[in-house]
Amino acid sequence: MSRLTVAVTGAQGYAGSLIANALEARGHTVVELVRRPKIDAPRKQVMFDLSQQLDPSVLRDLGVNGLIHVAWDFKQVTSDTIRRVNRNGSIRLFDSFLAAGGGTGIFISTIAAFDGAKSLYGQIKRETEQEALQRGFWVVRPGLIQGDEPGGIVGVMLKLVKKLPIVPVLGYGKRVLNPIEASVLSKWVSQLVEAPPPSVEAAIVVAARPERQSLDEIVRSLIQKNQLGRRLLIPLPWQPVWLALRTAEALGLKLNLRSDSIISLMNQNPNPTFSDPPVFS
Repeated sequence: MSRLTVAVTGAQGYAGSLIANALEARGHTVVELVRRPKIDAPRKQVMFDLSQQLDPSVLRDLGVNGLIHVAWDFKQVTSDTIRRVNRNGSIRLFDSFLAAGGGTGIFISTIAAFDGAKSLYGQIKRETEQEALQRGFWVVRPGLIQGDEPGGIVGVMLKLVKKLPIVPVLGYGKRVLNPIEASVLSKWVSQLVEAPPPSVEAAIVVAARPERQSLDEIVRSLIQKNQLGRRLLIPLPWQPVWLALRTAEALGLKLNLRSDSIISLMNQNPNPTFSDPPVFS
């Protein structure tokens, strides 16, 4: 196995940092593409913002021959700004990587990205997937990412159950999801970058366990794992919560949870296609 120099966006986030660690564990060199590089950072960092063009010469001079694109700007809430910043910014990054000499690229998408997705997140991730596939990249669709000190929607859930003795569970707790352990995801992504996909048909990988868990089971496991004691779970419909968040966004309020995240959580791919045997089992 040849050693790679892999550029990782979102390397300061939850999933991105674990992927970067897994890459180094396999002997690869990691270059972090970040908004605010630090002089004393333990890894090489390059300034990168999805709203701006990255000069291919920067990647070429560093010998980058692998790319894992994890970053997504969640501050954007309208379809126009999400597409302009995230989709278009991703396309610019893909093309800068290829112009620098390329190598194996991986776009970290979501299990909520599929034809017919209802959330803006899923729809625009799906559009970005198509661009990645046209350029010969892997597309990885993680399920609900679980693990120690989780981020994303699971991180929001954990903060909620830590704070509240009475915990609302959306969708009456019956919504079923396909989870994935963050450690498993990071391990497999660090291996995928070592070779390009054999075909476009094989390039989309669902990074989740086929065995599903209900939202009620997921919340209860968070409570048990973190030894939070007794919590009263109250099943609720998700629509009023979505409406409250959407109203707050319309008023310009900045929240830790977006209304579109509720749509995404409640409307993930009902029939994801797993490899046989499942890669991320």
